[in-house]
Amino acid sequence: MKPYLLTNVFRQLVAYIQRSVEITPDSDEISLPADLRSFFLFFLRQARQPLFAILVLGTVTAVIDALIPAVIAFFIKSSLQDSTYSLGLVAPIVVLFTLIHPTVSTMQRILTNHAISANLPTLVRWQSHAHIARQPLSFFHSDLSGRLASRVLQTGPALRDTVVTAITSVWYILIFGSSAILLLARADIFLAAPALIWSIIYIFLLRHFLPRLREHSREMSTMRSLVTARLIDTYANIQTIKLYSEAGAENSFVKDGLRGHNETYQRLLAQNSIFSGCLAFLNGALIGTTLVLAIWLAKKGSVDPSQFALVIPLVWHIAVASVSVTQQMSSIFENIGIVQEGIRSIAQPLPEQKASPLETIDRSNLHITFNDVSFSYPSSGALLQSVSFSLPPGKRLAIVGPSGAGKSTIIQLLLRLYTPDTGNILIGDRPVSEIALGSLRSTIAVVSQDTSILSRSILDNIRFGRREASPEEVAEAAFLAGASSFIAELCDDKGRRGYEAHVGERGVKLSGGQKQRLALARALLKNAPILILDEATSGLDVLTEAGLRARLEQHFLGKSVVAIAHRLETIAAYDEILVLDAGRVTERGRHTDLLARRGTYWAMWNEQSSPQNEATTMATGTNTRHDQIN
Repeated sequence: MKPYLLTNVFRQLVAYIQRSVEITPDSDEISLPADLRSFFLFFLRQARQPLFAILVLGTVTAVIDALIPAVIAFFIKSSLQDSTYSLGLVAPIVVLFTLIHPTVSTMQRILTNHAISANLPTLVRWQSHAHIARQPLSFFHSDLSGRLASRVLQTGPALRDTVVTAITSVWYILIFGSSAILLLARADIFLAAPALIWSIIYIFLLRHFLPRLREHSREMSTMRSLVTARLIDTYANIQTIKLYSEAGAENSFVKDGLRGHNETYQRLLAQNSIFSGCLAFLNGALIGTTLVLAIWLAKKGSVDPSQFALVIPLVWHIAVASVSVTQQMSSIFENIGIVQEGIRSIAQPLPEQKASPLETIDRSNLHITFNDVSFSYPSSGALLQSVSFSLPPGKRLAIVGPSGAGKSTIIQLLLRLYTPDTGNILIGDRPVSEIALGSLRSTIAVVSQDTSILSRSILDNIRFGRREASPEEVAEAAFLAGASSFIAELCDDKGRRGYEAHVGERGVKLSGGQKQRLALARALLKNAPILILDEATSGLDVLTEAGLRARLEQHFLGKSVVAIAHRLETIAAYDEILVLDAGRVTERGRHTDLLARRGTYWAMWNEQSSPQNEATTMATGTNTRHDQIN
């Protein structure tokens, strides 16, 4: 067969093996188990065919390795007896060792590399991500995003390494040891006695040390999680640390974590060292006892001297394999600790979903209604209490009030980022809980004060509003949002300019106002019938905000708008204004009506309109107000 044909066959074989494990299956409905054993089995079942083949091939390899000393002993014995060998006897042995054994071990390696080593971590990462992405927003607020990403990335390789090591080392010594004991017993039952006793003591050592190794591994995973959290927290807030000259204290903060991790790792290695020392003496006793016993039996005439070629290599191989397993034991339990650490984040139970089918939103009826809605976080008191309001299509509603009153919470409930404790939220005549999330959120565009800018290009950030948008449509949205001028001047550290320039993590290379204009361009490109403005231009100066508002007035006609504002003059023309205080609606009405009541809104308006406040602003040269598009 020509070389290129062999290469083609090999490539087809590898491609077939790669397809044996689907690395990104449909995972919309999966729910990951939260205990270690079930977590391992969940993923191993998806790779059961190549894993079974690897186990079978590993068994064949171990048995052939055990047969090598037996074959050598057989030929030595035959040579001493001047026996002749027929081709029918020699040929199968030659084929076994020169063809079958290399083929089997090569196939095992190919399967391990291409079906398990590469595919299994990707499968774990993908399904872990799919599970985490379905968690509610509160899940992401309770953990560091960097730590979540780290656990998703690290759990797959750790699970893979545990499985591969278990097959290539633990399974191998189990099969080889069993085969060796059978071969020794076949030569003479007394020759098998040391290996049997060794096995019993080895199992006892495992039962003694494995729980301790597992406990130290768990402690080490906890310390690793602590160090990871401290590093992420330090790097994410490095500007604050530098501005407050706290680098020394933060270094001590990280140093303490690293020392704690090192001390825990040292305890793990100490147990492993003691285990290794015990095993070294046990292996020495195995080899020495077997050798003395073989000599004694040979002198008695119970065994042929040629059996030395069987006995010594077998027990030596058992000893070497057991040492290899022991050396990898720390790695196995370290990886198990990483998986356990990952499970704590990755396999958190998902919130219960309604069994009834979800509907698409009816865009002909986008009347928004809150009926007696109350909400609270599990760890805090009530944020909203019996909130009710109605927003007809095409109208504008403003929500004002002091910080912490629950204004942004209303928006989050409308978007189904959280579920209300009591009451109903309707769009049209359908509760939002019965509307498919994709349909609901495709109908709503949001611009918030906490602007989310992706670590991608300007084009990708704006196009996030509508992925199929053309570059011309993106440019038009940027122009309407007042972003086109600064975009044209952008250049990143790799020389990419304009819309191709990358903006760094969370848009770190942009000012607050620039980030808000990008977010506004994204919302404009989406062109949704419902627009939510949550202090959307708080990062802009008054003149820029006023010009932007005038430019967008025509674009917002016919859209339902919900705006959260601190600067009241920007929402004075709205159809209805809600005053929220301590989670309750205390006033509602149009601007003139609320002023006439001389209540909370009137007091807020007078505070912002007072000459003293204006004079203070001019004297300090600062704008203390939060600007908002109306």
